[in-house]
Amino acid sequence: VEAALAGLQGGADQLLAVEALGGDAAALEAGAGQVQEAHAAELAGVEGGVAELLGDPVDLLGAADQFGDTVASQELKLPLRAELDRQPTNLTCNFKDVTYIGSAVLRLIFEAARELQRRNGLFRITHCSPDIQRVFALTGMDHLVDGGQCPAFTHEIKDGTLRIFLQGRMDALRVGEIRSDVRKILSTHRGPVRFDVGAVPYAASAFVHLCIDASKTAKSHGANFGMEKVVPETAHIFRLAGLQSLILSSI
Repeated sequence: VEAALAGLQGGADQLLAVEALGGDAAALEAGAGQVQEAHAAELAGVEGGVAELLGDPVDLLGAADQFGDTVASQELKLPLRAELDRQPTNLTCNFKDVTYIGSAVLRLIFEAARELQRRNGLFRITHCSPDIQRVFALTGMDHLVDGGQCPAFTHEIKDGTLRIFLQGRMDALRVGEIRSDVRKILSTHRGPVRFDVGAVPYAASAFVHLCIDASKTAKSHGANFGMEKVVPETAHIFRLAGLQSLILSSI
């Protein structure tokens, strides 16, 4: 799973370099391509880590039927695609009979959740066994599990400064869930903006982009943006990208 971080750092570096330079349209398009590559690297890293953790065979969607990981993903792919094509607002998968899960199936779930997120929908997984819940937790996808911890955030305005308190892993899916609400709050504030990230153990390229957006919004309002209580891993990504000026304090 750690391989995902290296891939994200490379993508974030390229994106942030373009943003920092305020490049032309061609440069910005190239930067967008790097974001897509970073997300692909993130997913590949997750899959590789899960494969090492879980091994090859899986039991999926059946109490008696035994599938290999690739076969199981093919069994799930068509019905899942059919449901997504119906354009649902929300989609729930019942994992009552799932006893083991591999990286190919996790990829399908990741992509389905991301597709629904783009439509402002919600993907949830219910009736997970403790072992399956642990798999989702290890891959940073536990927020999809019914009853799992979601990346809640709170905010306050004190002495003219807007402070947003974030918590949980800020991967692509979680950032997608909070992006709209965060942007609404930022758009109405006229003053300094701070992200308190002391409870954020992991930040993907999507979170880096969110911080860039927050900084641009604050500057357009004649104010400034900064992050507080940044953990070393996240601070390292921003320093590599030459955006250490956004870090106001570390832990």
